[in-house]
Amino acid sequence: MELSAKVTKVLIIDDDHNFLKFLQETLETKGFAVRSLAQHKLINEYIESFKPDLILLDIKLDDKDGRLICNDLKAKSVTEHIPIILITGLSYNEISEIDCTADAILGKPFSIADLLRTINDLL
Repeated sequence: MELSAKVTKVLIIDDDHNFLKFLQETLETKGFAVRSLAQHKLINEYIESFKPDLILLDIKLDDKDGRLICNDLKAKSVTEHIPIILITGLSYNEISEIDCTADAILGKPFSIADLLRTINDLL
C-alpha cells in the first residue's frame, strides 16, 4: 500500500478580492489546498472546518487589524500552533506600532519565491 503525501492546507484572509484570487490560484498550482476568506468574521468557522496548516493574513482589513486577529489566534490553545504569516503594504514603522505574535511578516509586493520559502521555513 502506497502512502499519499500530506497536502498542506493554507487559509488566506484578505479583503482585496483580486489579490485573494491571485494568491489562491498561485498556491494551488504549487500543490497546496487553499481556502480564501474576504471577511475575518468567519475565520473561526473556517479554521474549525478546514483545519489549516498555515494562515496568510493581511494586516489592513476593512474593519479589523490583522495583527489583532493574529494575537487572538495565538492566544487560543486550539489555534496557537498554526503558523501565521502577515502580509502587508504598511511601512516597517507602521508594522512595529503594534506588538504582534505572527511567525513571519511579508511586505507587499513580495515574490512568490519569498512566500514559498517562508511557508516552507515555517512548516
